[in-house]
Amino acid sequence: MVKYLVIENEYFASMKLIKLVSAVRSDYKPAFCVESVEDAVELLRTGPDIDLIFMDVELVDGNCFDILKQVRIDVPVIFTTAYSDFAIKAFQLNSMDYLLKPLTQDAVEKAIEKFERLRNRMPEAGASTVPSHPVYKSRILISEGDNYFYIPCEDIAMAQSEDRYVFIHTFSGKKHITEYANLS
Repeated sequence: MVKYLVIENEYFASMKLIKLVSAVRSDYKPAFCVESVEDAVELLRTGPDIDLIFMDVELVDGNCFDILKQVRIDVPVIFTTAYSDFAIKAFQLNSMDYLLKPLTQDAVEKAIEKFERLRNRMPEAGASTVPSHPVYKSRILISEGDNYFYIPCEDIAMAQSEDRYVFIHTFSGKKHITEYANLS
């Protein structure tokens, strides 16, 4: 059984997420639901027995990045939000996935499959693979037509989010477009 935490400020969004997770994985159980930065920090400091976190960006008393400044999270995080503006920041913090609302069963299932692939590669209990410092992306995947290539992060001057796309601007003056779902 997989136990997960929902950090979400909207009651109906929490219930929809739990329903979607239950529809794709009946053995996944919500262990806790909190709606604020303060409650999340307090809970996470207790070291709850959870395997996964679904985290909204905008909460009743701030945003989720305020949580990450106060506590270390040692379990995978799937961001669930209506805002595409935070996708790059979330991936820089080594998130598992970034789902845009309204959530769909297909999107939730794909995110869970990604979580399960990672979990199956992890060593047995007792051996930690979590680094003592944040792990940042070193490159961004770009798709142009039928071609794919990586841009090293040190070559990126700016990332701009618009609708479901992220525009990558390089120091050399080039502008590339990518779907943020392809950031890896």
